[in-house]
Amino acid sequence: MSDSEPLTTLIASGPMPIEEVMRIGRGAAAALPSVHGELWPSAITVSAESVGILPPGLADRSRYGQYSAPERILGKPATPQSDVFSLGAILFHALTGRPPFRGDTPTEVMLAACADTPLDVRSYRTDVPVELVNVIVRSLSRDPASAMTRPRCFAMRSIVSARATHFRASAFSSPTTMRRCATSTNRSRR
Repeated sequence: MSDSEPLTTLIASGPMPIEEVMRIGRGAAAALPSVHGELWPSAITVSAESVGILPPGLADRSRYGQYSAPERILGKPATPQSDVFSLGAILFHALTGRPPFRGDTPTEVMLAACADTPLDVRSYRTDVPVELVNVIVRSLSRDPASAMTRPRCFAMRSIVSARATHFRASAFSSPTTMRRCATSTNRSRR
């Protein structure tokens, strides 16, 4: 990628524009392999043209725990759902300028991710569309019945959110992906 920079650099400046956060979320979800396991802002590269994901092991690990899924914090193997959790935490931070869980230290934030309810995006940004808030809430859910389980579903929901709020959306998902996401969501509600 030409002139790309880690997302860490962009979120250090504070809350980002909603359209840009949505573009990054869609791009990161589309670029994720089946399981990454080390998704944090330094693993996401952003340029004006594209969003990419560095291979596991190449990103800066500082403060990574703020974005880790509870099962990863507890030392369990990565899953697609843990990547979706991490992406939701990253996008929360990009939108609000802070991680989705309270804590004065990275360790306290990790403990909160394992036990507490995420903070409310709209407490920090009232302009965030409810559809995008719902995507982030579902991605941060520890309840298997309501959590999103695959990055493609995350990306698809983000596209729907973008269209619902009249933002320009890129269409990279096929009707097959839409059916899989709908089937996955319906199964998880049973």
